[in-house]
This record gives sequence, C-alpha cells and structure tokens, in this order.
Amino acid sequence: GLGMPPPQEHKTPPVPDAKLASTSLTVSPSGIVNVKVTCPAGESSCTGTVMLQTLNAVIAGATVHQSKKRKAAILTLASGSFRVAGGQVKTLTLRLSAEARKLLATTHVLRARAMIVAHAPTGAKHTTQTIVTLRALKATRHHRKS
Repeated sequence: GLGMPPPQEHKTPPVPDAKLASTSLTVSPSGIVNVKVTCPAGESSCTGTVMLQTLNAVIAGATVHQSKKRKAAILTLASGSFRVAGGQVKTLTLRLSAEARKLLATTHVLRARAMIVAHAPTGAKHTTQTIVTLRALKATRHHRKS
C-alpha cells in the first residue's frame, strides 16, 4: 500500500480569510496608517501579516539626476502582523517607510496593493490581494468636506 491517509469526515478547514474593513486609508503626517483587519465570525481567530506595496515599479526617493542609476522596483510601503478574534475588527497601526513617505508627499494620493497573508494553525497560508488608496492627511487645515 502507499500509506494513504484514512478518508476524513470533513475536508481540511480553509485558512481563516482575514480581509480589510476599508480600502480607503489615510496617512498621518508622521507616516502612520491605520489598517482595519476583519476576521469572519465563523472562525476562532485570524492571524497573519499585512503588507502594503506600490502597484507599479517606482524609483524611490531618487532625484532626476540619480534616477538613471536607480532601477524602478515594487516598493514595500509598510507591513505588520495581526491576530484578530473571529467576528472582530482590529486596527493595525503601520508606519510607512521613509521612501513611502517621500512618494506620498509627491503624489498625495497613492494607490497600493495590500497583501494579506493569513496563516492557519495547520501551517497553511492564504494570500488575499486588495487594492487600497492611501491619502496624505494634511497636518494644518482641519475642515472636513461633508
């Protein structure tokens, strides 16, 4: 025999599918971005990491003079790990890298890819990709558009 495992009553449970509660993110002047991670109610908990990356290859923090030497690359803007109980939402506080802050200071609005890697207790991994929008919060003016 090939040592086949005995047929199981139910399949291996899927990796808890953590998601972002909002794809519109604001970045404080100091480069702090709060990412809300949700975990489905049916799960005991969701654990994993969130990584924000640029959608396109960019030349990070280079002046025009230097950019001939620098190669464009996908830039990791921020990352962090989470553990969220089932049915809960947790706010993850991430800090943008210096390069990411420079980029955002230039563009003010940055479209990014959020890669959410959820880990199952079994060791299985599941990656979800979501497109998010990062907006720079102005430090000075406090009026809000209604």
